[in-house]
Amino acid sequence: MNLNIMRKIDELGRVVLPIQIREFLNIETGATLCITFENGELHLSKDRKPTMLRKVDELGRVVLPVEALRALNLREKSIVNIRCVDNEIVVRPSVPTCCICGSEEGLNTSLFERPICEKCLAKARQSSEVSKVS
Repeated sequence: MNLNIMRKIDELGRVVLPIQIREFLNIETGATLCITFENGELHLSKDRKPTMLRKVDELGRVVLPVEALRALNLREKSIVNIRCVDNEIVVRPSVPTCCICGSEEGLNTSLFERPICEKCLAKARQSSEVSKVS
């Protein structure tokens, strides 16, 4: 499954697992997930040997361990990226990207409060100037 979704962490350290991922991995309310912390990412799995266990609540939320939140420098309302890899749910801090090309570089401007890189901004300005001349 190739799915990449961003979600906010709530005030209790919970994140909602997207329904598409829960259905794909057959995770039901009350399921116990194993949480491991590897390479700056949290991995949630039904199949791994447990290090930390958490239950999925009726709204599809999982409480993320405070130790992992601290290690990833995440707080309430932090935005995380959630994806499904090899029957695991991977949660990692979200990195801002250009709303047009997806680049992580040169993001010092925003377009309607969304990040845009300098290259895309320059192209937009150039396009705008061309249409004014026409």
